[in-house]
Amino acid sequence: MHAPTLAQLSAADQTRRVTSSPQFQNGIFVNSIATPMTSPGALSTIMAEYMRTPGRLKKPPAPIPSDTIDTAWLDRTADDIRVTWLGHSTTILEVDGARVLTDPVWGRRASPFSFAGPMRFHDPLLALDSLPRLDAILLSHDHYDHLCLDTMRVLARDTTLPVITTMRVGARLLAAGFPPDRITELDWWESTMIGDTGVELVCTPARHFSGRSLSDRFSTLWCSWSIIGPSHRLYFSADSGPTPDHAEIGRRLGPFDMTLFEVGAYHPAWGNVHLGPEGALNAHRDVGGRVFMPIHWATFDLGLHTWSDPVDRLMEMANSVGHPVVTPRLGQTITPDTSTEPWWQTL
Repeated sequence: MHAPTLAQLSAADQTRRVTSSPQFQNGIFVNSIATPMTSPGALSTIMAEYMRTPGRLKKPPAPIPSDTIDTAWLDRTADDIRVTWLGHSTTILEVDGARVLTDPVWGRRASPFSFAGPMRFHDPLLALDSLPRLDAILLSHDHYDHLCLDTMRVLARDTTLPVITTMRVGARLLAAGFPPDRITELDWWESTMIGDTGVELVCTPARHFSGRSLSDRFSTLWCSWSIIGPSHRLYFSADSGPTPDHAEIGRRLGPFDMTLFEVGAYHPAWGNVHLGPEGALNAHRDVGGRVFMPIHWATFDLGLHTWSDPVDRLMEMANSVGHPVVTPRLGQTITPDTSTEPWWQTL
């Protein structure tokens, strides 16, 4: 079943969908469980951590290695699962012949300002006009490190790609130049098909928040994505804190051949809205994942830890229990069974 685009819904229908959503309460979107944004005493904890972490350790000590995108890959379609990591949460995901681009960020900074804010550790690996054939763009939420308006303006102007996203994010895309017939908004547990591929996109819960300023927090919905093909299943976490929703996703849609979970920018002070490596590994088990791939690290400095701390901790925990983890180089195209190396340890 194909969900309607914004062009197929009247303004009244769009409003009715939002106000009738279980996630929309008292004029804002909410998580399925109570979610304080920070822990008690967070400011003092954060300042102490900041003072303990030298700035030179928060960035890679040398250029991050990356693979040249395989041009032959651009012309062929995978009939199983393939993933190409372009940095942070930007990936190209292929499941049973369908190919989607997640949270595309080509901007120099994850910030509302061109002159300030977190700057990329590495240049974009692929020009926007060199993207392979794609079926859709997936947007998980509207934070600057996931929704880059400069990137979306180019994709609106130079491609015909549809965007599948969450409720009320469509208004941001309309402002970026996307016509309403290319925008589909979903609520949690709603789904749509990717063309005629037989692959289903399910908008699944996450425990996070939204907004691009202090005045619009919780005004749009956030989500994870479950990509369900005839033969394979892949889970893309985007941003989330620990939540019983992960187990529910596993019960309804799992098991998953592969999961992509955010591991970076974690701290106990904001542990309700970001998993960190330990929480991500636990959530991977909850959704019924087989192979784990870490994302949301090695592109922007968004935390207080050293730049490689999230993946170092993840690998230590995963190795202690013998859990399969793949850590591709930027630009590397992998399958769940690809053997990868700890490339960051050689910098």
